[in-house]
Amino acid sequence: MDELSCHGEGISFNRLASNLRGKISRVTLIRALDILAKNNIVSIERDRFHRQKKIFKLSSKIKALIDEMKVHEETTLKDPVKELTSLIHIYSNKIRETRDDVLKNYLKLRLSKLVSNIILNIM
Repeated sequence: MDELSCHGEGISFNRLASNLRGKISRVTLIRALDILAKNNIVSIERDRFHRQKKIFKLSSKIKALIDEMKVHEETTLKDPVKELTSLIHIYSNKIRETRDDVLKNYLKLRLSKLVSNIILNIM
């Protein structure tokens, strides 16, 4: 979902697969996108210029959530020692508010990666 959030206008499957090459197989990516589409996290649209090509976009609700979290992450990166507990508190509140299990797991994963990176940068 991080890769999808970087492409606000949407991204084709082939470009997404090439960007994620070595991290995830194409078959696993297809399955993940299907799950995200069923949960209304990702929308699938046909390309206007190429009828077989599909464009994948994050829903506006998810984009807004990720953008909100990025703002908190940027303030934490300015002064990580003071702001780390605040960031964890904000993320835990968002996780509690979220009803979708897929989105909860994504937020937990994003928080764990962020905290890990901050701790490594402090050392």
